[in-house]
Amino acid sequence: MRVDTIVLHVDENIPLTPTASKHKKEDCVVVLKEKYFLDNIDQYLGIFEQYAKGEMSTYDFHGYIAGAGKAVSWALDRSLTYGVSLFNAAYSLADEMKENIKNGVANTLDNLKTKFRIEGKDFTYKRLSEIQKTGNYIQTMIGGNSPCGYEDYMRMGMARVYAYKPELKLTETQAELLSTAAERRINQRLEENRKWMNIAALEEQNSRWKGYYIGGSVAVASNAHIISETMKAFSEMDPFDNNSIEKAVLRYQELLKPWNERCAKYIATQLPGYARGYVQEKAIDSRKAFYSYWNYNPLSAF
Repeated sequence: MRVDTIVLHVDENIPLTPTASKHKKEDCVVVLKEKYFLDNIDQYLGIFEQYAKGEMSTYDFHGYIAGAGKAVSWALDRSLTYGVSLFNAAYSLADEMKENIKNGVANTLDNLKTKFRIEGKDFTYKRLSEIQKTGNYIQTMIGGNSPCGYEDYMRMGMARVYAYKPELKLTETQAELLSTAAERRINQRLEENRKWMNIAALEEQNSRWKGYYIGGSVAVASNAHIISETMKAFSEMDPFDNNSIEKAVLRYQELLKPWNERCAKYIATQLPGYARGYVQEKAIDSRKAFYSYWNYNPLSAF
């Protein structure tokens, strides 16, 4: 039946009886706004305290929970949303905050005890914050949807063990969660790269790249030996052993040396003076690139 043909008849003699059930907090539909998505997950702590003080509507509170869930999602699995996982815990956290306010206790990362359940494990907000910050950095290190060069494989191998760095002071459970998330993202990145390889394979090939890259306008690393050995070298690093780390860097320089020598020969036909130190320069660059990623501590950046 067409909706515009329906006629409503109201009998004023029949008493009005509400039959709709009372909405639960879970039933609230929130239109997500830009303000709900904050740069730093620690900022949500102040937002949740505003709700505990009665200074924020439930509607906005739900929006910020979704924002915090998105922050965790970006750090662990971009295909999922963790807002639902955080929902009840956020209410429990607000209750804990109310109790602290009543007792004159500050609501800080160190003293809040409410647990958030993420992928089957329970974490305080402080531990969750550490996971989000480190995970976000690891995901950035692995990179997005772009053709993979050899440095990308170096970073992917590094990402597998990064969470175990002693400087981060993460628990074994945190490190395992982050390592699993890194592996998941690496697999996604490799799957995306297959599409780039297919595109590059259809192009007119650059003869100078033969054996190392495929493509013409798009260059995709293609030497299976270098790729597998690079991933192996950095995946097997022992974060507690500087010699192990240095060994991985030296192995990477060894693997890329033939390619750098080929580049130097071509450069010599264009800029002979520059080509003289090209191989050494690229070795130094690769070392700098590695240590710039490896030595960064996302937990000390805030």
